Amino acid sequence: MGWEAHFDNTNWSAVVGSWSGTKWEPDMLGGLTLNRTGTWTEDYRPTKIRVTFEGGGAVIMKLEDNQTPEHEIAANASYSSTGEENLTFDGTGTEYDIMSYTQLGAGANVTNIEFFVGLYEAEITEGVGLGETLDGQNLDGKITGAAGLGETLDGFPLADQLADGAGLGDAFDRYFETEKTITEEAGLGDAFEGFNWSAWLRANLEKAVPRFYFTLTGAEDGEEDAEIPISSFQGRFRDGEPSYLAVVIPTLDYADQINARPNGQLVVEMAYLVDGEESVREEVCRVDFEEIRSDEGGRSESVTLSGHRTETWAGQSVTLTGISYKSVSGGKIRVRCFPDLYLRPGDTVTAGEDEFTAGLVTYAVTASRHRLYASMEVKEA
Repeated sequence: MGWEAHFDNTNWSAVVGSWSGTKWEPDMLGGLTLNRTGTWTEDYRPTKIRVTFEGGGAVIMKLEDNQTPEHEIAANASYSSTGEENLTFDGTGTEYDIMSYTQLGAGANVTNIEFFVGLYEAEITEGVGLGETLDGQNLDGKITGAAGLGETLDGFPLADQLADGAGLGDAFDRYFETEKTITEEAGLGDAFEGFNWSAWLRANLEKAVPRFYFTLTGAEDGEEDAEIPISSFQGRFRDGEPSYLAVVIPTLDYADQINARPNGQLVVEMAYLVDGEESVREEVCRVDFEEIRSDEGGRSESVTLSGHRTETWAGQSVTLTGISYKSVSGGKIRVRCFPDLYLRPGDTVTAGEDEFTAGLVTYAVTASRHRLYASMEVKEA
């Protein structure tokens, strides 16, 4: 028992990215998706995963099983090379075997993938549980010059890769402007009656600056809502089944606000600024606040908040923009594109010449000071 390597192209095949002969390399947008090959995952139940990569900084990673739809065995929205993630399997049948490994992070070439077989080892950094370590403790005292992803991520401009297909132009280069002017919070329901999102996007995307906002609601605890800066988030959303959202706060400065809202909701909104003014802002995901974890590295400290919620949405028709990847597996279409404000599971999706019903919608967004990595994957129901 101990750490075992299952790393090269005899163990995995690339769906996104490629095998160089010595390492797995992400595609031009920083994406890497590997499907297991052979029979090594059959009844294989390790307790941890450890991935080593060179270049880049923190990445968004997940390990999924063979269920339909697939479930996460491990996930981390701010994973660093050689970090150890605990694995949770839902059962012992073949549908619960390891099926795929996915990560998002520019320049992060994977040089090893290992699994720990045996008992759990001692945690390197102790997880912080809601109502346990955070409750009643001043975490601000732990900060010793906290550094966010902006200091560790080797930037790779999404605009350079999507400019032709998505018409983004230099919009992402202006994502982190020093000054922010918001003169109106206009939502689809209040200021844009009869609003045609697709038409607005075509007319404004070249000059629109996208932004993402995170709010921890406070009404449930008699508090005001708290808008908190985040460095990344990931979400998996299904219609009528539990959806998942995790956000990473790249500092411990907001411990008091988090402590005061243990029953809140995690809400992520996306907005577009045009000529310095917020033109449209919509909620893209919301879950109930369930778990909290702190992570400390050599150069950074962060807090990850996560939760689930089950919702059912009324179906609508949505045309995707900025499609960068398409695959067909098991007769099901999967596309990667820029996040759409209004897409929900159950919607009828138009993706180029294809039309299908959205089953699983996955968001992955990571930001540094001057770069934004954003993608949305939509899998056919």
